[in-house]
Amino acid sequence: MILRSAAPADLPDVQRLEAALFGELAWSEHALAAELDQTTGDRLFLLAVEDDSCIGYAIVVLLGAGADLLRIAVAAPAQRQRVATALLDAAISWSRERGACEVTLEVAETNRPAIGLYSGAGFAQIAVRDRYYASGDGALVMGLVLSGPAPDVPGREPRP
Repeated sequence: MILRSAAPADLPDVQRLEAALFGELAWSEHALAAELDQTTGDRLFLLAVEDDSCIGYAIVVLLGAGADLLRIAVAAPAQRQRVATALLDAAISWSRERGACEVTLEVAETNRPAIGLYSGAGFAQIAVRDRYYASGDGALVMGLVLSGPAPDVPGREPRP
């Protein structure tokens, strides 16, 4: 497996993976293309590729002093093979290298495998957003402090 930046030619593969994994909650091809078009020094769209096939991706964006992990997705046959861990580690490293103090994310409160992944990487729950997803599921807001004071996150109690 290799990790590399996504390119416009990767969009159809990413969209197929997005649709297969998220169904009616999948981001549209337009939304994914917009993320790819915005890939600059403040945004990373990273692909995990094996045998010339996209098996996963991560999208992270810098927001002020923090970074927001927008998406990690891994094809079903590649799950539980440390692909998500590799993508998450790369997203954290990229954020740290750019001076982010914290990485935050939202995860469905019913998504136990993802919560386990994030908790295992040192993320802690910092808030709950009721009915956050179109499905009606709530989201856990999780954060990982990288360095310095953590930036404020809406809906979270300030850290001491």
